[in-house]
Amino acid sequence: MSSLLTPFLWSFLPGQITHQLLPYLSTSLPGIFPPASRGSPTYLRNYRIAFTGVICTYLAYTFYTGEASQNIREDYYALLGVNPDVDEDGLKRAYRTLSRLYHPDRAGSGNDDVFILIRRAYETLSDPVKRYAYER
Repeated sequence: MSSLLTPFLWSFLPGQITHQLLPYLSTSLPGIFPPASRGSPTYLRNYRIAFTGVICTYLAYTFYTGEASQNIREDYYALLGVNPDVDEDGLKRAYRTLSRLYHPDRAGSGNDDVFILIRRAYETLSDPVKRYAYER
């Protein structure tokens, strides 16, 4: 759904935001955005500058939030509480201990996401091919 909505928002919202923002910019910063009537060359110049600012601000926000979310990488070893050189038995023991604590049937429905993350970590680290790919 987000992939369908994004192009529409990129084509529609920046122009609307710029039109709403431009009168405030003209009154608060008349040296940079001199007041002008709509359609005049000065208004078009002001619009282009404000539009560029709106786009750059949104791009900076998008890059910042995207970078922040990519920096939060799941550390499966820390999640399971094991060392990276753990053997299969130690991995299974850690998984069983945590699954007893966080299984939705025992801990309630509030820990569903934690249990799914623990299960995904165990499945990734218990398969040698997936573990090799994860460590790279």
